[in-house]
Amino acid sequence: MTDLNDFTETTNLTPATDSAADSAANSANDSYTAPGRTPHAHKAKRNRRRNGSFHKRMLWKDIRVTMAKSKGRFASIVSLMTLGSFALVGLFVTGPDMQITGTDFFNQNNLADITVISDYGLTKADENIIRSAPKWPRR
Repeated sequence: MTDLNDFTETTNLTPATDSAADSAANSANDSYTAPGRTPHAHKAKRNRRRNGSFHKRMLWKDIRVTMAKSKGRFASIVSLMTLGSFALVGLFVTGPDMQITGTDFFNQNNLADITVISDYGLTKADENIIRSAPKWPRR
């Protein structure tokens, strides 16, 4: 059972004075708050609504409900995203690996590094120029 003294309002019946200390003491006595509540609880609640937490909660609730209704669609979208990311990673990794494999194959089988083709044939001077060219470094 609640005590009636909890609900009584305290008021200051002293005459008004000009000093700042007296007015501060009087204003402290004039405020009333219910037991267990902060003085401006209604303002805090209003500010929470203005900050958008209510709308955020509703947005997340809507997302959960939508996903619960369409679990198959959600799973298929996630699997397609996963498959796409794996394909992209595979494409990025494959290029350098293929270059290394080709270079190793050419070096192991002693294949030609360069092929010279001429419409009119090669002279001895052309052959000397080609042979004097610096050798390609092998990996």
